[in-house]
Amino acid sequence: MNNRANRTYRTFVRMRDFGRDHTADFAANSVGQQSFNNLDSIVAEIELHAASEASGFGRERQGTATRAEAREELRDLVEAISRTASVLPDPTGMGNKFSRPQKDNDQSLLNCARAFATDLVQHVTQFEGHELPELLTRLKAKTDAFEAAIGEQAGGSEDHVASRVALDDAIERGLNLRRTLDAIVLNKYEDNPAALAEWATARHIEQSGRRKDEEPPTPVTPTTPPAH
Repeated sequence: MNNRANRTYRTFVRMRDFGRDHTADFAANSVGQQSFNNLDSIVAEIELHAASEASGFGRERQGTATRAEAREELRDLVEAISRTASVLPDPTGMGNKFSRPQKDNDQSLLNCARAFATDLVQHVTQFEGHELPELLTRLKAKTDAFEAAIGEQAGGSEDHVASRVALDDAIERGLNLRRTLDAIVLNKYEDNPAALAEWATARHIEQSGRRKDEEPPTPVTPTTPPAH
């Protein structure tokens, strides 16, 4: 959750606490009490989405690092296979089956590794004789690890983005409630300056001196006191 969203969340927490502190002033079925109840639910929803967003971002970042390592390991093995093929005698017509991928991208590397695994079956003894032990097993393991890292990165990214969208929606609904509650509280406490001052503090959204909206999301710390 970026700084602006976190500041808005803190405002919602203060507004919710104001409603809890003044719950006796509003009838149970009144628009005011229902609005504060809805705000309570939105605060809990924001905490859930913020935690999910941070988790997804962490998985995406970890997947990115793991993907880079797995890519390097698979590329090294593919290059070793290609290098070895270039010095092997070719009585069985290996030809150019073990050429390195022409395109330098992850999908080409995976396609090449899978093709190598298929074509190696009838030639594996020759390759293993050139200090490439357990070649098929190692190639499969490194290919699987690379695919898993890609999936982990993609899954984390999807969770991160989906949680951010849900978070933004919850914040927007909270801001709409803030406008509704502004009118209700001002009407309710027209002759109560102390309550109005308390509300003014609660509903205030702090402004940041500089923009930090693109920083990595962090989970909020729930600040849920016991209901009064």
